Amino acid sequence: MDGYIVKKAINTAMISDMVYGIDDCCFWISNIIKAHGGQSLVEPFLLYDSKEKADYSLKQYGNGGLLEACQKRAKQLKFKQVVVEDLIDGDIGIVTNANGHLMALRFNGRWIARTKAGVAYIMDSHTILAWRVPCLQQ
Repeated sequence: MDGYIVKKAINTAMISDMVYGIDDCCFWISNIIKAHGGQSLVEPFLLYDSKEKADYSLKQYGNGGLLEACQKRAKQLKFKQVVVEDLIDGDIGIVTNANGHLMALRFNGRWIARTKAGVAYIMDSHTILAWRVPCLQQ
């Protein structure tokens, strides 16, 4: 994984407001993956520009919320599921914090996730599911 790409994404997130459908937690990680030559995570989702529309898009795609949509997309992209003990930089996952579930990226030994306030660092104990992304392991 190219640390420069991730650091640039973090720096941009820290100085700009999050916009649903542009750089929310799903699009933010998808953009990092695409910058590494991978496929879009959000391509099959309906377009959205608010939390309510994002929730609707996830429900339409995954028959649930973020967790179900990510499970379905990870399966389509053939990402291998990994357990917390085996996490490495470049893995993606669903984590939880006070605001609910977030899609996160493993970077420098910890989870990072895009939030309204910038980027949150989240402890491993808040991991729900994680997957290995081949293009981020090179």
